[in-house]
Amino acid sequence: MKSIQYALDQPLDKHDEGTIKRRLDEIPGVKSVALNLRSCLLCVDYDDTATDERELEHRLTQMHYPVTFIDSISF
Repeated sequence: MKSIQYALDQPLDKHDEGTIKRRLDEIPGVKSVALNLRSCLLCVDYDDTATDERELEHRLTQMHYPVTFIDSISF
């Protein structure tokens, strides 16, 4: 398992939060999605044998939510 953290490059609202969570949850291997609207931080826990950081970033880019990588840990 891995956990990755991103900074979202734009302010978000509750609608954005629901959209991001729903669309990332569709990716096989994604275990949890947490989003802090105040700080624009996104954390995704995922099974790195089923998906990878490129897929997560690709999905976010497709949805027009540009992100900046902050940190990644394995556990």
